[in-house]
Amino acid sequence: MPREIVLSNHRMYIGMDNNGNIRDLFYPFVGMYNHLSGNKIRTGICLDIQDEKKYFSWLDSDVWVKEFSIHTESQNYIICYKHSWLDVKLVQSSTISKKDDIYTAEYTFYNGTNHAIDVSVFFTHDLNIDESDIGDTSFYHPAIKGIIHYKGNRVFLFKAKGNGGLLDQYACGIKGFAGMQGTWMDAEDGMLEMNPIAQGSVDSTFRYHFHCYAKESLKFYYNIVASDTIQNIEKINKNLLSKDIKQFDSIHKKNTDTARIDADKLYQISKDMVLAHVSENGAIIAACDSDIMETNRANYCYYWPRDGAHIASLLLQIGEKEWVEKYLNFSIGIYEKYTPYFLQKYRPDGTLGASWHPWIYQGKLDKSFQQDETALSVITAVQYLKTYPKSKEKSRIVNNFLIPALNFFCEHIHKSTSLPLPSWDLWEERRGIHFHTTCAALGAFRDVLGIAEAICLDKKLISQYSKVYAEMKLAFRKHFWDTEGNRWFRCLFLDEHDNLHPDYTADSATLTASLMDLDVEDKERCNDNYNFLKDKLQIHSDIGGFARYEGDYYFRRSEDYPGNPWIISTVWFGLVADKLGLHSEAEKCLDWCVYRASDTGMLAEQYHPETGEMLSVSPLTWSHAEYMFLYQKLRDK
Repeated sequence: MPREIVLSNHRMYIGMDNNGNIRDLFYPFVGMYNHLSGNKIRTGICLDIQDEKKYFSWLDSDVWVKEFSIHTESQNYIICYKHSWLDVKLVQSSTISKKDDIYTAEYTFYNGTNHAIDVSVFFTHDLNIDESDIGDTSFYHPAIKGIIHYKGNRVFLFKAKGNGGLLDQYACGIKGFAGMQGTWMDAEDGMLEMNPIAQGSVDSTFRYHFHCYAKESLKFYYNIVASDTIQNIEKINKNLLSKDIKQFDSIHKKNTDTARIDADKLYQISKDMVLAHVSENGAIIAACDSDIMETNRANYCYYWPRDGAHIASLLLQIGEKEWVEKYLNFSIGIYEKYTPYFLQKYRPDGTLGASWHPWIYQGKLDKSFQQDETALSVITAVQYLKTYPKSKEKSRIVNNFLIPALNFFCEHIHKSTSLPLPSWDLWEERRGIHFHTTCAALGAFRDVLGIAEAICLDKKLISQYSKVYAEMKLAFRKHFWDTEGNRWFRCLFLDEHDNLHPDYTADSATLTASLMDLDVEDKERCNDNYNFLKDKLQIHSDIGGFARYEGDYYFRRSEDYPGNPWIISTVWFGLVADKLGLHSEAEKCLDWCVYRASDTGMLAEQYHPETGEMLSVSPLTWSHAEYMFLYQKLRDK
């Protein structure tokens, strides 16, 4: 289920699904750790209507019709829950503090009936702290009047308060163990058992109760507070209600943006989404949507140097110097440990991430890596040095990253062709000599040589890099062009006799030469390759868009299409179309992204080619960054 709401302050990250449930709670890094691990923070309501019976329902049930909206200026997400047959509604406004690790939801209950209603709102918390249910504790804190869950240095407070009601019941209990389902079961009869503490695999539920007269409304607040000690939680709690009221008073003054998502609004949301996925330490996380674990016990909560380089380049373009510098410090810190190249991916704390790439090939050690990840990172680092030539990090970037990386590129050469030796491809699916990897390596050499004088590059290195660059560029034009098909090969495979065998699969990755301006002298080839790919990868359905490559198996939903349409590949077609002067085609690609966005502006990785259903993860940080690239390109004209 895609995320409809994402809130982040670079330490605490909240993700909510399209039923209004909180599904992701990360702290203290974006992407690490998810203290819900696929579970939910869920809300239910019991309505005791005067002269009628009680009605209990969970907000994620079909009893409540949900409408989502976003106010971009205040980054305030709105969910309106309308009861399907009672004249009542609950409006939830959600935000997260930039300074403190506090999530706040302001709730306004509207009673449109002619009867007074006793309202009981139940919040249930099903945590696995540090992604494990072993050794957790939940307890009711009477001085705070809230529930605390803790384990080690992870402490979470959950509470509700307002001027017209009170948290009057609670329960802490065992869940998912010895036949225990959890305290949420107690809520369904409108009463809780008041158990004050539980340890092990635990959950908690509390009730916030108030009386609402006919045709009236009442407001209250719900908080999640994260810290490292209970003592800090107690300090933060002291002025929580006054802070919440003041914060939402400020938000409501800005809430004037109610229009449907358009290109301009999606650009602003995309900027917020990109920044939301940058952790305080500079790690740029691919996606935090934990539902991907339903198809594989793995997720996208990693820093990929490939994604990171693209996204950091975008951040550089929009003037986010602080975050780019944090990113470079983080990524180069990793590189210094794993010289001379990046491995596939890393956890948000900089340690090595999970992988499916083997470390053995033909019986010999072959460390799994994608050379393009290192090369793309070089390109982004050079862009930073060109933008900020007096950076204090200049020496470290040059001596600890650029030079070691390019020295390795000079060694990692297939001698008989002058192309890079085999590594894993952009899509992480096959090992070979790839078009995209070669383009990235060429871009890295070109860009470093372009600032050689500014970084005082040694003359011997300049000579060496220039020679390798010239030879690789000639080899690139010679070996990757299909003279019969008038298109680029996506890959060249080496056999045991060192012979090259081209991969004829149509792949959007072969747009890279145009995207990196490596085909300045090949305008005709650029045009021919674009037309070839358009013919092969365009999705001819009501959904439209472009697939990654022909025969893409990842989340494949139909054999009638080359694959599912992706935001990334569709944007690439738009960028190249614009370069070729096909401006109307480029605008169509931009419009396609806008049309695919959710009501709150979330962009997924890919979509069902017939239904438009979001597939894989949503939001994907790279999707939002690529949309911004295309928007800037078309709107800067």
